[in-house]
Amino acid sequence: MGWLDMHRFVNICMNTYNEDLLYCSIAPSVYFSSFHQTLIHFFSGLESETTVHFKCLSRKIFNIFVPPMLTLFTVLSYTAYENHLSVIFLTIDPLLKSHIMFCKEYSNCEAPISVITNILSENDRIKFENISKELEALGFTKVKDLAQATFGIVDSIKLWDDSIKLFYGAFENYYQQHLDLQKFAKLEMENGNFIRTQQICEELLQKKPNDLNVIILMAESFFKCGNYEKSISFLKMANNLNPDSFQMLINIAFNYWKLSNYDLARHYFLEAIKKSPSYNDCWIYYAESLIKTNDLKNAEYIYIQILKIYPDSYIIRNKYAKFLLSQNRFKKAEEQFEIALKSAPECEVTLSNLGNLYYSVNQYDKAILNYHKALNINPNLKITLFNLGELYLKITDYPKAIQAFEKVIYFDPENASALRNLAVAYCNQDNMFMSVETYKKCLKLLPDDLEINLKLAMIYFHNLHTYQEAEVYLKKCIELQPRRDDIYKNLYALYRELEKHKNASDICIALGNLYLDTFNIENAINEFATALYLNPENAESHWKLGLALHNMGQYDSALIRYRKAMELRPSLVDVYYCSANIYEKQELYGMALEYYKMTLQLQPDHLNALINMSFLKQKLGQCDDIKAFNQLYEIDDLDVNVLYKEFRNLNDILFHYKKALTYYNTSVGIYVRMGNICIELNMSKQSLNYFYKAIQLDSQCLEAFINIGSIQKDNENFIDAIYAYEATLKLKPDFPEVYCNLVICLQKVCDWSDYDSHMKKLKKIVNKQLNDDQVLSLLPHDSLLLPLSFEVQKKIASNYVKHCLEKLKKSIEEPQQFVYPTSLRGKLRIGFVSNNFSKHPVTNIVAFSFLNYSSEVQFCLYTLSSNDNIPKWMEPTLENISFKNLSQLKVIDAAKTINSDEIHVLVDLCGYTEGSLVEIFSLRPAPIQVSWIGNPNTNNTSAMPFVDYFFTSESDFYSNPPNEYIKKLFLLHSTFLAGNHGQKFSELTRLKAEENTNFQLDQSNFEEYDSILNDETFVEIITQFIQEAPCNKYTRELYNLPYNVVVFCNFSKLYKIDPFTFRTWLNILNNVPKSVLWLLHLNDAADNNLKKFANDLNFDSSRIIFANFIPKCEHLYRIQSADIYLESILYNGHLASLDALIEGIPVITLLGETYASRITASQLTILGVTDTIAQNDQNYIDIAIKLGHDKKLLEEIKNNILNLVKNSNLINLEFCAQEIMKYLMNAQIN
Repeated sequence: MGWLDMHRFVNICMNTYNEDLLYCSIAPSVYFSSFHQTLIHFFSGLESETTVHFKCLSRKIFNIFVPPMLTLFTVLSYTAYENHLSVIFLTIDPLLKSHIMFCKEYSNCEAPISVITNILSENDRIKFENISKELEALGFTKVKDLAQATFGIVDSIKLWDDSIKLFYGAFENYYQQHLDLQKFAKLEMENGNFIRTQQICEELLQKKPNDLNVIILMAESFFKCGNYEKSISFLKMANNLNPDSFQMLINIAFNYWKLSNYDLARHYFLEAIKKSPSYNDCWIYYAESLIKTNDLKNAEYIYIQILKIYPDSYIIRNKYAKFLLSQNRFKKAEEQFEIALKSAPECEVTLSNLGNLYYSVNQYDKAILNYHKALNINPNLKITLFNLGELYLKITDYPKAIQAFEKVIYFDPENASALRNLAVAYCNQDNMFMSVETYKKCLKLLPDDLEINLKLAMIYFHNLHTYQEAEVYLKKCIELQPRRDDIYKNLYALYRELEKHKNASDICIALGNLYLDTFNIENAINEFATALYLNPENAESHWKLGLALHNMGQYDSALIRYRKAMELRPSLVDVYYCSANIYEKQELYGMALEYYKMTLQLQPDHLNALINMSFLKQKLGQCDDIKAFNQLYEIDDLDVNVLYKEFRNLNDILFHYKKALTYYNTSVGIYVRMGNICIELNMSKQSLNYFYKAIQLDSQCLEAFINIGSIQKDNENFIDAIYAYEATLKLKPDFPEVYCNLVICLQKVCDWSDYDSHMKKLKKIVNKQLNDDQVLSLLPHDSLLLPLSFEVQKKIASNYVKHCLEKLKKSIEEPQQFVYPTSLRGKLRIGFVSNNFSKHPVTNIVAFSFLNYSSEVQFCLYTLSSNDNIPKWMEPTLENISFKNLSQLKVIDAAKTINSDEIHVLVDLCGYTEGSLVEIFSLRPAPIQVSWIGNPNTNNTSAMPFVDYFFTSESDFYSNPPNEYIKKLFLLHSTFLAGNHGQKFSELTRLKAEENTNFQLDQSNFEEYDSILNDETFVEIITQFIQEAPCNKYTRELYNLPYNVVVFCNFSKLYKIDPFTFRTWLNILNNVPKSVLWLLHLNDAADNNLKKFANDLNFDSSRIIFANFIPKCEHLYRIQSADIYLESILYNGHLASLDALIEGIPVITLLGETYASRITASQLTILGVTDTIAQNDQNYIDIAIKLGHDKKLLEEIKNNILNLVKNSNLINLEFCAQEIMKYLMNAQIN
């Protein structure tokens, strides 16, 4: 090969470097090997003097800075021909020099060029100036400018020697400086100087932004100082530079772990596994992240799979055994620990863990034996020593416990837990002096630990009788926890022992105040009475006893105490204020005003007295007396605003009320008003705090109880709501709205203890209100939960709409006449109004309609809930669709917003569900208005005259519906709420019958993978498993269902069940002895009430099993473990029963009179399965019993359902969307 051929070869190499030669560096091809031989032959003929230049360069700098192509050659043929390669590099001229970058390594270096100039000049000023001129002439201001230049340009720079050699020498020197600084940064980090490390790294990155080592060092320094977000940002930068590093992904995962973001940690562990499947630790980390995110089945699956590949790994087996131990699966955990011991008999960790297991199951001898075995191998195991000490403490072997804890403290002198337990051991040995000394050591570490201070107080008081010390520690305890009555009682006993009666009296008052604050009035009275016994002349005791009697409603007795307090201390302001309150309640308004005035004479800025007196004067019509208002203004000119109704900035009002409390914090009225304002501001938690405070001050504050009940009901805290409503009814028995809310809350927790009388009274209330045309205390959507007739439900809906419209008319100054669009202007505009776009299944149909009709229709979505979010399928960049939140607008403004969007057809997706606003539709913001949920019980022409059409299916309503209703129907051949199972869960497979038997999640169940599991395929299998489904084995055992029984189920929310339905189900189970009832857990109260109801009927409540809420995909597998679905009779489940049908589970339903009791019958009719639609109660029971006994018939029905479902419109979103969109588009045409 001659020079021209070599030049051509070099150019070919340069032009193809990114493809062919890079490939060659991984696995040299045949043609490259032949070129390699040619090069060897060529180099051997070169003259010896051509090697002179290479000797000026170090091997390191050569490998780093030569162009990539030559570096590749150097790596491949360095040993014998490195000098010849340097000749190629330096002697091929001019062709090579004009094309090759001088120094790619520093091509992004932002450092000033002066750093290179300084190195070259060697502190010679003249040299520095000359070099600077040369570089400046070429436009080189930064190191990267020189690095990016070609060899030809660098060679042309005039220096005192070979320019290339000198500049490379400077680069090598600069590189060494960079390395030295990097080493210094690392040293600083090792010394804990993280900020200095970061400063140095920032300096290095300014010079070389993509230095991977520096970036990693920066990430590590941020990790060690706890700035995990910063660490993540640098690790992601490093990962971009080196995307093949699985270790980088692991480090990112650890940072997210530290931030408790276990979902992202899990994601990055999985990404690391994909890059390095054989790295065992990463699988362990991944399994532990699954445990942290409560994905226990997948965690166990992974442990099992790793152990199939690495069965002798005692570390992995230990982890798995600990996992089993955490699940209280003691037997299996013990088996795994024993296997681990066989692999590594001297593993102290396994022995210690085995000791923990035996400790957990109360096998103390075995636990002690294993702890000692572990400590014989490694005496420094602090945790094992600590656990051993705790065990000895438990079995009252105090000398050995002391010995163990002393060893822990020897290794770790600041172990507060060990010190605490050591003190307990000394105390139990009656070695009080050592116990005190040890507690004091512990107290130095934890000075504000309540229990340690209390222990010391008790030892000084009861054991050492050092009362002054005991008093100090008890006072400290009260300071730390002022709401524990036992501490006050001990301090009281101490003062009685010391005969300090005045101090004891003060403690009684403090304890009485505590009881008063917690509404424990009887105990408060006892404490205040004791305080008076010890110190009869204590005015505060009389006042506080009066206040307690005041709260009990014993006003006359309270006034006696208030008068006595005034006699003893005439300047006690609050006694006058409290007396005024009582007189006002007794309607002795003159006396009340006098005592308010006396209060203000003693304290002119007593804000509560001023406010109450002002309100009382307004009540008495004395509004011309503005003295009180002026006094308020003098206190603070802003605080007077609390009295003005027209001042409507709620946040400002709340601010002023808070300010008012700083003057006087016992005003019930202020707390109630603040609670009401917080309700308007959607601050339910804060409003509860204010209402509870009002009740503490006035146990008969009716408004506070009512509001607490409403808030707790809305927040689904039904037990608390029930308590509040019951308290309200004790104060005011005749309160229809509260009574109706109480009945609904009782139904929500399945409390049927007085169901019949509750229903009787509620029906009486509703009928009276309907007859008198009053505003109803029962809302339409709540009426569906109760055994009310079709006609009553219809009247309730009509009444509700009527009064909503009357209320709306009063709030609108003048009638609103909207202008409607007269043409399509290109597209039909359809608006959809909902309060739950983000979660309600109806959104699936809207989404499918949009995807298929967006070219013809503009979709406008309006939400009525502040908590509703844009649906996940609706990307912000999508055209022909919009999403607007109307929740903060007044009704009239919401209607104006819709009308301004020129909507042609407006669709109501709410009906009468909670949070709906029929008032918007009553204003007719659109020319055509449609109700999606066509409930003939409520959505009827008389109730909703402003709705033009209703969607429904044939069997959704009872026979012979009214003609005026039929004319307005959009009759669907599918259902108005089709499931999305066919689209979202199309890959779901039906489990085989034998898989619902005695499956156990252990190694033997994964034999199907034996032939394929290896390091290369493992990651693919496990990743596919995790992505596609949470678990590929769903069995009865996993859900606590017994094997070989008939499983009747219902997965509707429990409040849809009524006593009649539940008795019917128990009757069925009594006639199918080997059967269980599988229900959906709603809340603990509902579960317990159902079991109690069953027990009261002498039914074995252990046959009632509750299932937790789980993701939809997993639920569709889970429900396959059931045999028969019993539909609730009063209120059908709709989607819950549809899920059962999709999985081939027969659904038994009773065809009722109301819409809510006919939904499932409609589904079964559409499906073509009508044999399980019962016509009466006995027919319902008979069908269930027959299927419970006849397995062959049951299997035939299941198979029939599965065959019919495949082509059913129940899960055909496309068909459903086509029907609905056809009606909506034609509505505008018509």
